[in-house]
Parts: sequence; structure tokens; C-alpha cells
Amino acid sequence: MIAGDARVLASASLLVDESALTGESFPVEKQPGALDEGTRLAERTNSVWCGTHVVSGSGLALVTGIGADTEFGRVGERLAAAHVPTAFELGLRKFGIMLMRTAGVLVIALFIANVLLRRPIIESLLFSLALAVGLTPQLLPTIVSVTLSYGARQMAKRKVIVKRLDAGRGHRCNRRPFTDKTEPPRALYTWQGRRCRRHPVADVLRLAWINATSQHGFVNPLDDAIMASAPAEAPEVGVVAVLPYDFTRRMLSVLVTIDGATTLITKGALEAVLAVCRRDAAEAPSDGDLPAPLLRRPPGA
Repeated sequence: MIAGDARVLASASLLVDESALTGESFPVEKQPGALDEGTRLAERTNSVWCGTHVVSGSGLALVTGIGADTEFGRVGERLAAAHVPTAFELGLRKFGIMLMRTAGVLVIALFIANVLLRRPIIESLLFSLALAVGLTPQLLPTIVSVTLSYGARQMAKRKVIVKRLDAGRGHRCNRRPFTDKTEPPRALYTWQGRRCRRHPVADVLRLAWINATSQHGFVNPLDDAIMASAPAEAPEVGVVAVLPYDFTRRMLSVLVTIDGATTLITKGALEAVLAVCRRDAAEAPSDGDLPAPLLRRPPGA
């Protein structure tokens, strides 16, 4: 476990798990070197961060910050200081302001009416104040808390943990809830404009299953979930070559024969995969465009 932010001075196959800080599930290779000042935190391969841990390898680093001076500490300070109001909280605040204005108008109007009717001013004022107290929704916070707590309990029965009660209503309004990537895939969704459309998952899941069962290298929950959702009719697959995932290419490719047809199946980071995609089948890369490690059978494949 790395106890502080540090600059890498020397490394030997140093892989660090930074999921606690950046959310990246794959380990990141660290090595000494100079980077631009504006490099994003997740891409600073010459530094290690507090709260992360070493997966393999070794290295030498110079500590540059500890405690609250680390990136992990600064994230904690921002989370503690920043309060982002939810839509429910904003709506409840507007409702409270509307009640205050309504009560104020009624109280003033009633007081003026009593004065015009030549009632005693003190009695008119006390009656108006009593009416204002009576119009105040004193049980509104209690009712809201009880109602949101009931909703949180119902969501907990469906394995959804709500940390902030007022955030529960926002989750209730989601029509397309997405969970983490450890659940077996059931459907494929793509974005077209502002709409989320559902597509048949059978063909995609079939290719994903072939890719997951043919690869070798890092084991991750996504592949485990895909392999658990094996297609009903498993095709006859022969592995020709495998190009393992690396943190520069950010993709994993398998060259296989599916029922006698040679097919290249690639998965990886969205930006990296889209960069090598072609719209037209005529523009597909030829064998000469494929990386050299993919053109030869790796040991044990």
C-alpha cells in the first residue's frame, strides 16, 4: 500500500492498482520520466498516489506529499466541502418558499381587514401571528424523512444502497438504470442522439464470449460475467493468435477461426477501439496493417 504521493525514480515492471482513486480497474504501469504539466491524473505514469497499492514489480520513488497534501486527501476535502443539491431538495425548497409567500400574503391581508373593521390592533396582530404559526407545515420535514426512508428501504430490498435520502427520488426517476460491470450482460444499449435504444445482444455476446474464452492475461470481472453467459450453441472456435492487453495500445485482440471463418475480435478502451474502426467494410485493415505480435501464435495459445 502506498502511503503518500511520490515521483517514480526507478521501476522494474511496476504495476499499480489505482482503482480507489481513478476508478480504472486495470493496473497502471509506472516508470520514470517527464510529462506535461497538464497531464490528467489517470495518465501520470511517472507518479504513484496515496491510497493505491502495488500489484507487481518494484520501484524507487521520492515522496512529494502526505496526508491532506496528497491527491487522495484533496479529493476527500472537496467531497466534504461541496454539497450539490439534488432536484428533490431544490423542489422542496421552492415549495417552502411558496408556502412562506402564501402565508405572508394571508397574514397581511387578514391584519389589514381587521384594522379596517376597527378591531383592536393588538388582538388583530396576535391573531395574524397565530394564523402564520398555524399555516407553517411543522411536520413537513418529518413526513419527508419518513417517506424517503421508506423508499430507501424498498430500494435496499433490490440491492441498491442510498447514502443520501434526498438522492433516492432521483434514482427512482431513472428509466435506464445501469449497474457495475460484474453483472452478466442481458442487453446492449446504444445512444442515438438523446435516446437510448435497445439492440439484440445475442450476436455481440457470442463474439464477446469467444474473445473472453480465447484470451490470456489479466482476469477481470467483466470477462467472468461474459463467460458465465455462454451462448446456447457454442461455435467451433480455433485460436490462431492473441495480442494481450497492454496499457499503451489499451486493447486486447484475438484472431480466431469461427466455424472455418477467420475473424479478428477486439475489445478495450472506447476511444482506442473507435480510433481503429472503419465505417466501410472496404476500408477494413489488411493483414499488413495488423500488429506483428498478432501475426504469430503466442506460446501456449
